[in-house]
Order: sequence, then structure tokens, then C-alpha cells
Amino acid sequence: MNIIVCMKYISSIPTYMESRLPFSPSDRNALGMGLTLKMRNKDSKLIVLSMSL
Repeated sequence: MNIIVCMKYISSIPTYMESRLPFSPSDRNALGMGLTLKMRNKDSKLIVLSMSL
């Protein structure tokens, strides 16, 4: 199974949301679900698409 997660880089996030991954909470949830699916299906491939300025 191929799993594709689309994420959008956020250049200015509020200080209360600072982290090492400057992505929106919904994008982080999608990545987490993709990783969960990847762990359940060892033969699967996780692809993350991201766009930035």
C-alpha cells in the first residue's frame, strides 16, 4: 500500500504552537495517521509531499 500525506509548511506560527515541525495541527494528525498505517502494514510506503516558499 502506498500512503501519501500532503503537508504545508507554515512560516509564521503562533508562539504557543512552536515546535520542530512547523506544520498545522491537522497536517501533523495526518502524518501521525500515515505513520500508524505504515506500522500496521510493514510492506507499505509512506510518502510525504510538502510545499514551501
